Amino acid sequence: MAITPHTDEHLDQILSELRDAEQSVERLAGAPLQVWSEIVVLIEETAADARTALARLNDLHGQPLASDALVLAGSPAEVADQLLHWYHRGISGVRLRPARLPRDLHEITENIIPLLDRAGVRDTAQGAHSLRERLGFGAAPNRYAPAEVARTESITR
Repeated sequence: MAITPHTDEHLDQILSELRDAEQSVERLAGAPLQVWSEIVVLIEETAADARTALARLNDLHGQPLASDALVLAGSPAEVADQLLHWYHRGISGVRLRPARLPRDLHEITENIIPLLDRAGVRDTAQGAHSLRERLGFGAAPNRYAPAEVARTESITR
């Protein structure tokens, strides 16, 4: 499940509602529902530089950058701290949306990922060859195979 909270309070509210829903449908067996957050990130070397870059982006656009997700402008350490903070509050993972391509994507791969690795929270899912495998899902049935073959493939995996 992907969510887009904007504050800690909003995150807590969403997580509480999801956990209550899990209990109401008696989804108690197995692991709890994985909850992923989405955050728009604008990353610069310092927080002041990030705020300046966001202001420049807002000026070019003629209005503030708006998103359904939190827009976070900060240094790599600040962004990583926010991700870790929400991880410890109950988020299973996060999808980072770069505000500027390729700059913020480069910052994510070169600066954020190593910080998360050092914190020991990034799951590398050894041996996983697909996103489905990384998330713990089985292989998707082959929609092009005849119905009986596709059903047999999904059962045997």
